[in-house]
Amino acid sequence: MAYNDFSGQERRRFVRLYYPLKVKFRIISGENNEESLKIYSAISKNISVNALCMEIDALYQDACDRIKSGQDKLELEITLDSDKNNTIKLSGSAIRFTEEYSKSYNTGVIFTRLEEDDKLKLLHFLKTNISNNE
Repeated sequence: MAYNDFSGQERRRFVRLYYPLKVKFRIISGENNEESLKIYSAISKNISVNALCMEIDALYQDACDRIKSGQDKLELEITLDSDKNNTIKLSGSAIRFTEEYSKSYNTGVIFTRLEEDDKLKLLHFLKTNISNNE
């Protein structure tokens, strides 16, 4: 179920779509090691053309600890619909990290690299789903 919450003061440049999407991510550090190869799963809480907020299960405590330190970059793959071929790949940096009831962590990620084709897919997805929910 998607919805837009425009109540309160909105400081973001771009409108957010509140929509659960499957997100796979890896944590990239300056070191090439086994930790960089681990793939984690999350669910988006909201997404815009330049950022997202995703919910990471507290079971991934090792990932949460590394993200919380703010030293590493993230590589993400976001599935835009049930068609597994409709995915986008991008890089980002965690800019916000909050604990949610000891069961999960909300992580704000700003996109640092998004290829033009993937940006167009994301824009189309956002436009379609925002207009469908007005």
